[in-house]
Amino acid sequence: MRNPQFLGKTKMRLAALLLAFAALPSPALAQVAETPSPIVDRLLACQSLPAAEERLSCFERNTGELRSAVAEKRVVITELKALAEARREQFGLPDSPSPVQPALTREVPEVKEIDSTVASARLDPEGQWLVALPDGAVWRQISGKRPIFDPKPGSRIVIREGTLGTYSASIDGQRAIKVRRER
Repeated sequence: MRNPQFLGKTKMRLAALLLAFAALPSPALAQVAETPSPIVDRLLACQSLPAAEERLSCFERNTGELRSAVAEKRVVITELKALAEARREQFGLPDSPSPVQPALTREVPEVKEIDSTVASARLDPEGQWLVALPDGAVWRQISGKRPIFDPKPGSRIVIREGTLGTYSASIDGQRAIKVRRER
């Protein structure tokens, strides 16, 4: 028979692991409501077993299965913060698939504008501005209007989504210019 103190610590560790997995909002866990995941269902079912040793055995077996599924990328576990950052990074890119499952759209709202700083700015041969942001995104001016003051590193830039897939950028509070995300 196992040492009761060891069994208690192991049980607590597995319970903490289960709670951590259950508490993490992720595409895989979000799909439970839409299309149940048998792996997650089996793991969660362990909690209802009355006998401690049987419950522990169930947790060990199913935690191992979940770990394998994560390693093989059949199940993805992520935090809402990471999904929100992925949405922000995709802002303005054409035909970007959403990194967020429909069940999570309330928790990770759409990005309608970004507020950043200019990392670098230069004029292209046609006299249009190319503005790079610190995250690597590059925006190209597509309207004929030029900003009153040229953008420079450190300038504040606010890029807003407009209608019909258009975007406008305001640099240091100046009038907005139409822009398109290049990368």
